[in-house]
Amino acid sequence: MEMRQWELSRGLALAVGTVGPMQTMAREVRGAAAALVAAGGADGIDGALRILERWVLARLGVRGAVRLADAPGSIGARGRALVACLAMDIGLCPAASVARHFQRAKATLSEQMKACRQRPDDQQILGTPMNRIVEEAIALSLRAG
Repeated sequence: MEMRQWELSRGLALAVGTVGPMQTMAREVRGAAAALVAAGGADGIDGALRILERWVLARLGVRGAVRLADAPGSIGARGRALVACLAMDIGLCPAASVARHFQRAKATLSEQMKACRQRPDDQQILGTPMNRIVEEAIALSLRAG
């Protein structure tokens, strides 16, 4: 995993995923995004989004094998918006890719992201240092997987 992160962080390899406008997408990632993609293994950007999703669910206190794509109501919308904000903040992928990942409209997700950035509870979550998010998210992923 460390070698993959090193390659990604230096632009020697591209992160791939299936959340782009075509069948597959490839993009350069650095820093926290590279660490998450490396931890996502062969699933690339998709795996990194699932790792972020697990972390957000844990921060929201949601237990069990819940997927944000399937989560109804405000907790699902809030969780998807948080994942999208984090993914964009670290340069993992654009909001449109996150919307496709969760099978949602980009416009709806963008509205939820705007609301998310204005809520004090969500600001606290989004204000968590990225290195801490990455460490905790990867630890959660390793425990679950």
